[in-house]
Amino acid sequence: MEGTLFTIRQFFVKNSVQEGFSQLNKTFNHAIFLKMDKQYFTLEKDIVLVFTYLLPDGLFVYRNNEQSGIELSQEELVAVIGNNDMDILICGDMNARCGYLLDYLEDEDKYIKINNMSMNEPDNVHVERRSKDKVVSNYGKQLESLCTNFNVHILNGRKCVDEQGEYTCKTSTGKGLVDYMIFSTILYDRTKNIMFL
Repeated sequence: MEGTLFTIRQFFVKNSVQEGFSQLNKTFNHAIFLKMDKQYFTLEKDIVLVFTYLLPDGLFVYRNNEQSGIELSQEELVAVIGNNDMDILICGDMNARCGYLLDYLEDEDKYIKINNMSMNEPDNVHVERRSKDKVVSNYGKQLESLCTNFNVHILNGRKCVDEQGEYTCKTSTGKGLVDYMIFSTILYDRTKNIMFL
């Protein structure tokens, strides 16, 4: 993409497990999509790992597009997953501020499964998410929409070390929670702890 300020191009995997990973996309500049093979790791489903850095909303990189970084990420995720039933783990700096927005559907009976994906299926992650950051940005609203569309959940503010939804960014203009760990329901249930350094 012309004018891109930052791209993610490298990832490292231990030699002992490298056969269990494969890269799923090579064209999206703001994220790396990897697949963890279910047979190699003895999992119920393949897992899509998304490592991302999204530039702040409104920067010139996205002006040529009518979509934001979050919307482009969601579109890429749909393209990568296709009709496959895969779990999802997303982590990185999304420059999104979600405040206390819900990342699940309150009235799930109104929604259906789409394209064999784990989208909009009822789950048990109706746990209050805390956040020291009360601000809700445009990206935050879009991230909340991504979560409900793909039935994934923000771990920040819910799990052990980060039960309070600590700030992940400090700048001259203030603090914010902009770095996230987001998991499919089954992965959320199996995660005991997270920590942001």
